[in-house]
Amino acid sequence: MAQAPQASARGEVSVVEEVIVTATRREERLQDVPLSITTLSQEELTRKGVVGYEGLAYETPGVVLNRASANFNNFTARGISTNGYNANLQSTVAIYIDELPISANGNSTILDPTLFDVERIEFLRGPQGTLFGSGSLAGALRILTKKPNPAAFEAEALVDLGMTDGDALRQRYNAMV
Repeated sequence: MAQAPQASARGEVSVVEEVIVTATRREERLQDVPLSITTLSQEELTRKGVVGYEGLAYETPGVVLNRASANFNNFTARGISTNGYNANLQSTVAIYIDELPISANGNSTILDPTLFDVERIEFLRGPQGTLFGSGSLAGALRILTKKPNPAAFEAEALVDLGMTDGDALRQRYNAMV
């Protein structure tokens, strides 16, 4: 049953925005897509501190990141994975930046993108072979970048500073023009 937006104790009204995804290669409302999808906008990524694959795995139910080294990223979704890091087996989760598949070297993904200046992330769980090929037995991760706006000048910066457990300075800088 649908309910009217409720006012909080401070008088603020909470409204859920409609989420549009392109998981089936066409724009649809998230609630109309018959797939298990986790979607994160740039605002959500920034608010939650997600800057790479580890954060995506943490924020996506049923997904684990297997990272044997800095250049080896292998997702497991819904418990379906390949075993053997040097066996050149195909990964079970396809990774795309826009429409370009970036899965390489058997089951590893060399590219570990900084998730800044993206429109949204879509993680589709379950078999996606019809739209994303044989490398998507367990799912597909889509990183959809923001499209440039030639009619306007845009710039954005993000500075992230912090202290680690050993009192070491942690710093990250991102900028877009």
